[in-house]
Amino acid sequence: MIDFDVVAYATLGVSLSVSAVQVGRWVLNANPRAIINAERSSLAGLVVLTPLVLLWLVMSGRTTLGVMFAAFILPGLAQGGLRWSALFSPLHLIRANRPDRTQNFAADIARGRAAMHDPIDPILVRQAVLA
Repeated sequence: MIDFDVVAYATLGVSLSVSAVQVGRWVLNANPRAIINAERSSLAGLVVLTPLVLLWLVMSGRTTLGVMFAAFILPGLAQGGLRWSALFSPLHLIRANRPDRTQNFAADIARGRAAMHDPIDPILVRQAVLA
């Protein structure tokens, strides 16, 4: 007689093994930028889904399971939270290198000169007008 539980667990084990090999092959052959992007989206998914799963467990009356899930996931979130600033630092660099677009142009015009950061050289202006 065939025990279907053994067949189910064996199938699950083979499936997880094949999946682990495929993920390992992808990591070894992937572009490093793709791996970083996958890590960011996984982290974002974890941050978004964790409170939803906890809320669902508490609302469905499975508070014990919710507490066990929180005890399992919170150390990972706390440890990962220390590295989030480093993980999302390229976004800060993009914002830091962006030109400032919040200039007060009216203040520069009121002082009688164009909205520029460098002072105007009168000799250069005279040469440009006469040319």
